[in-house]
Amino acid sequence: MPEPNPYTPPTQPAEITYRDPQGADAFVDMLPTQQVRAAGVSSILAGVATLFVALQVMIGLRPGAIAGALEAAFVALGLGYFVVAWGLSGARPWAAIVGIVVAALAVALLSVFFLLTLAMSCVAAGIAAVVTLALLAVSVGDVRKMARARAALARVE
Repeated sequence: MPEPNPYTPPTQPAEITYRDPQGADAFVDMLPTQQVRAAGVSSILAGVATLFVALQVMIGLRPGAIAGALEAAFVALGLGYFVVAWGLSGARPWAAIVGIVVAALAVALLSVFFLLTLAMSCVAAGIAAVVTLALLAVSVGDVRKMARARAALARVE
C-alpha cells in the first residue's frame, strides 16, 4: 500500500466550524478585516459621488423621459452603494455580491453618461466605482467568513 503524500493539496475545501461558538474564534472572525472596511468606506464615497452625478443630471438636463430615467438610475445606484456599506458592516453574506453588481452597473452607466456629456463628475464617480469594485472582489471570501461567524454567534443566542 503506497504511503499518502503529505504535500498533496486537500481534495475537499475545509469548512470552518466552531467547537465553541461562544469562544473568541467566532468573535474574531466576525470582525471586519481592513479590506472589508476599505470596501465599506469606498462604497459610501462612491454612493455620494453617484448621488452628486444624479443632482447634476437633475440640474443640467432638460426635463423629459430620458433625464428622468437617468436621474432615477443614478439615485438607485447611489442608494445601492449605501445598502452595500450597511450590509458589509453587518456581515451580511449577500453584500459583496450585490456590491459587485452595483459597482459594475455604475461603471457602465457612468461611462456612457461621460461619453455623452463629458462631465468630470462622472470621472470621479467612475473611479470610486472601480475602486469599490476591486475592493469588493478581493474581499468576498472575508465577507463570507464574517457571515459564517455571525451565523454561529446567532445560533448561540
